[in-house]
Amino acid sequence: MTMHYSLIKSKPTDPKEIELYNQIYEFWKSQWSDVLGDKFCGDDFFRQEYISVITDDEKIAAIHLYTNFNSAFESNQDHSYFKDYPKDFFNKMRELNYLKYTTCESLTVHPDFRKTNLSRVLFQISFSLAPYFHSDALIGPTIIKNGASKTGQEAGAQVAFSQINYKGYECDILYYPKTCILIKQDQIVNHMVERLWKNRSDYTGLTLDIDAKEKLVA
Repeated sequence: MTMHYSLIKSKPTDPKEIELYNQIYEFWKSQWSDVLGDKFCGDDFFRQEYISVITDDEKIAAIHLYTNFNSAFESNQDHSYFKDYPKDFFNKMRELNYLKYTTCESLTVHPDFRKTNLSRVLFQISFSLAPYFHSDALIGPTIIKNGASKTGQEAGAQVAFSQINYKGYECDILYYPKTCILIKQDQIVNHMVERLWKNRSDYTGLTLDIDAKEKLVA
């Protein structure tokens, strides 16, 4: 099993990146179209800005999607993504002094890898990416039943709203402030995260941001 981590843009231009992007989309669609039924919409994939993907050789093993929002723009507050969020969400974020946030969406592990730690690995990688996004917090509805919410909270995420109905699923709305200290997982997960990060392919150039890198170290 040879796993590799890549961070790609949502509208790639490099041929190799386009091929990977299309693979990710087909995988995402195959996993979520039946789950969401008539609430499934390809636009939810197209609007993403960044995508984390772990591959095993050339097979998609796990993905996580990210979009940046700025609530200072009223159009962002009216975005369809937030239609299933609690009405008090933006007030809650303003109380916390969070205007810019990055959504973490569609954390998906291929059925062949669901007995591994890949969901925890991607959670930890996502939190490590937070300084590079230059947002105030990472946010996302996280399903309770499958243990995803528990996994996020164990890594340091906090609950903004609990037990809400999001697209037919009981979820917690989690947020992870940029100032929060990541609670690292067990040594197996830590080792895997370190190895994947060290050998990553960053097609976006995002993690080459020197200022953000300094913040991450600090």
